[in-house]
Amino acid sequence: MELIKNYDYEWWFKLEYINSKDFKLTGTNVTFGKFDGIHKGHRFLIDELKKQKEINQGKIVVFTFDFRLMPKSIRKDLEEIYTSKEKREILEALGVDVMIEYPLDQEGADMSPEDFVREVICKKIGAKYLAVGHDFTFGKKAAGTPTLLEKMSINCGYAVDIFEKIEIDKLEVSSTLVRSYLREGKIQEANKLLGMNYYIKGVVEKGKQLGRTIGFPTANVIPEEVKLLPRNGVYATKTTILDGAYAGRVYKGMTNIGVRPTVGNQTQKWVETNFFDCDDDLYGAAIKTEFYAFTRPETNLGSVEALKNRLTLDKKQIEDMKY
Repeated sequence: MELIKNYDYEWWFKLEYINSKDFKLTGTNVTFGKFDGIHKGHRFLIDELKKQKEINQGKIVVFTFDFRLMPKSIRKDLEEIYTSKEKREILEALGVDVMIEYPLDQEGADMSPEDFVREVICKKIGAKYLAVGHDFTFGKKAAGTPTLLEKMSINCGYAVDIFEKIEIDKLEVSSTLVRSYLREGKIQEANKLLGMNYYIKGVVEKGKQLGRTIGFPTANVIPEEVKLLPRNGVYATKTTILDGAYAGRVYKGMTNIGVRPTVGNQTQKWVETNFFDCDDDLYGAAIKTEFYAFTRPETNLGSVEALKNRLTLDKKQIEDMKY
């Protein structure tokens, strides 16, 4: 069991985490991908691995890449729907035994698909069974395909199943689509693809405490820099207190994501949540805020009084929502 500390709060993991090229596993059931949002397509593949584990008792492994060693000029969008630690938490809950974030440097990027199969899949991961999507690619210039995996399976001693993408409402489930929904504020659509509520974790920071003076105190969180945040605006949320004297309590509330244009228009994005029916002192506490619905965009209302009036309407609207 490994203790992970993020900001000022700690999570315990039973899941084995590998962030190195130096490892050796045997007899594993493995799937590959970015696993950014761990959406329903990813969950389907993990379910296939769980079926195999019942047959062969091999560990369930999720293999993804750590792109931080690659030059920024050639990295793709590194904003993450779920951060590395959040992925580990979710994957453990789904029954995954091992998460590999394989460091990808230029040497790794130049590895041929055949060498990737022989050196990584066979020798390092020790794969017994692979479950991959039909569009999975790997190796130099993404030249490796599921067809190559099938071709090399006999010599390498693994079985492989190839699956079509999951569709919801006639759209292929993908992290790209989830990202698009989040950036548009379409939280309900994103949650449907994720198979869970999008959430943000962090530690409550002290802000200017302006909200307290107008009757709307907020718990302020600055998320990890890599975290993909939804569109700026107001959301219906529920927040769970994760540690401290009030651990386990859950509060309905409204959350604003943005730069506070009415009272300062800062550059740093904040996540500010006003809890309904809560007088607890939560400074320094770790919280998890789950997002249910977008209610309006962030707007410069011109004055603190106008902001107070708008927040009163926001609260009434969200209190009346069933979620």
